[in-house]
Amino acid sequence: MCYSAPEFGQPGFDIDITKCDTYGFGVLLLELLTGKKPHDSSTAGDRQCPVRWAGSRLHDIESLNGMVDPAIKGQCTSKCLSQFADAISCCIQPQPEFRPPMSQVTEMLVCVLHRTESSGHD
Repeated sequence: MCYSAPEFGQPGFDIDITKCDTYGFGVLLLELLTGKKPHDSSTAGDRQCPVRWAGSRLHDIESLNGMVDPAIKGQCTSKCLSQFADAISCCIQPQPEFRPPMSQVTEMLVCVLHRTESSGHD
């Protein structure tokens, strides 16, 4: 359920399944970044749903650094982290028309990977 796009299951909405898949992939990327499940009932308030909690914080480097899973912290530069967050942000847009095709998301992630490799991080 937490990987489902907001429009999924709403009556009267034309569902573009590829846009729904992009959203779900963004949730997965956010889970990898934060180390948190897409729904955490053990936390309070908006932190129960990391997509809502993180969405507005992905573009602030200090907030972004604070969200990174400690197990991967320091594995890439701030620039790479910011680019990864940009990919996540594109994927989890509430409006499906603003979500990119997966080919574009793939290109974004390949750029992050190349930047990480060229900076000497694995």
